[in-house]
Amino acid sequence: MSVLVGCGDELADFRRNELRPLEQRADEQKAQLSTTLRTARLGDRGDARALEQQSRGLEATFAELERLEPPGEFEETYARYVAANRKFLAELRTFIDALKEGNEQALRPASRRAQEAVGAAQRAILPLKE
Repeated sequence: MSVLVGCGDELADFRRNELRPLEQRADEQKAQLSTTLRTARLGDRGDARALEQQSRGLEATFAELERLEPPGEFEETYARYVAANRKFLAELRTFIDALKEGNEQALRPASRRAQEAVGAAQRAILPLKE
């Protein structure tokens, strides 16, 4: 019984002390990106630069998340979360490139894929939040 309690405590400590602070920062960065995306204009290099700068901040936070070491039994779940974050960043870069180039045909599917990738990352982390 103490082994089970210890694992739960280890996960709770990981969530509270390591994961949650970085997740909160990432959520704030995503909210900032979302605000910028709402006003971004197709083909506007300034808007694209702002999004690139914000995405680099999110990428740095994701890199910190990637370096965390979750409790052993959650390593596989956490690896899926990290992979989903990488996928989101890749799709976000594709979207920003399409925006910068003024490529409306590429923008719509890139937007859809980025939104799907965000959802996948949110679903991947759920087992660690239960």
